Amino acid sequence: RVTIRFANALFDTVFERFGTDGVSYHKCDDKHFEVMMTLDVSPKFFGWLCGFGKDAKLVSPPSVIEEFASYLDEIKSQY
Repeated sequence: RVTIRFANALFDTVFERFGTDGVSYHKCDDKHFEVMMTLDVSPKFFGWLCGFGKDAKLVSPPSVIEEFASYLDEIKSQY
């Protein structure tokens, strides 16, 4: 199960991607909402997440956050 925080402006995009089946949405504050879902963690997922820049943040679990950080480090090491 993964939790991601998004800027409110991305709600329609996230809803189109994940829908409601097995997905929980809740408001965090006036600017953000969180989505909790089960998904396959993969480089493709990480690439999709990167496309949102600072408007998305992986919140949990810590093991997936570490895997994402490693993914980013590998990319950064090329530059």
